Amino acid sequence: MRAPTLVVAGDRDVIRSEHTQAMFDALPNAHLAIIPGTTHFAPFEAEDIFIRMVERFLNQPFKRPQTSDIFR
Repeated sequence: MRAPTLVVAGDRDVIRSEHTQAMFDALPNAHLAIIPGTTHFAPFEAEDIFIRMVERFLNQPFKRPQTSDIFR
């Protein structure tokens, strides 16, 4: 899948963190968001954070940032 994708999980999610990471790693145009203090129901438990994050993802041109880009 090449479409920009937002992978979202809670830090206490029922999905194992290594599985969430594997999904993110498998998608070349993905962003990964782990919402602290939430479960698999993060969009409901931290609705304000989730909405802002999704709005930003949808409204900005997709770019998968790299820390190394900062030092160029």
